[in-house]
Amino acid sequence: MDMSVTWCQQAAALCIKDSQFNLGILYGQGRGAAQDLGESYKWFALAAKAGDTDAANKRDEVANAMDPSDLARARKTVNDWAPGKLNDAVNRAELPKEWEGNGSGTRSASSGNQMVLKAQSLLIQRSAGIPETGEIDRETLRALNI
Repeated sequence: MDMSVTWCQQAAALCIKDSQFNLGILYGQGRGAAQDLGESYKWFALAAKAGDTDAANKRDEVANAMDPSDLARARKTVNDWAPGKLNDAVNRAELPKEWEGNGSGTRSASSGNQMVLKAQSLLIQRSAGIPETGEIDRETLRALNI
């Protein structure tokens, strides 16, 4: 099986409808995996359930090409399908202490803007080759166009 199919399967299992649509194409045409109209139908049907009208049209095209018993099995597979679960541990990032707010758990728009400005100024300072001293001097202000 082609890596593109593997990656699409992982994303499709998490309800990414573009990946579901792509799997419908790959299985329908036998690209990257053996041709399998049942799998093609399944992925088009799931993308259609998520609101993809092109997938609904493709699902119907595939259904018309399938044997009635194979179509019944594919429909059951769609009905029995359950999405995968996200791994919350890989979707978290530890923020540096200096980015933490006042400990209330929420950040105001102004503190968010301050973080953006601080990050931008640090990036400009680094790209300009200005030493990071933590002090704002004339050279730093000049580099920041202030």
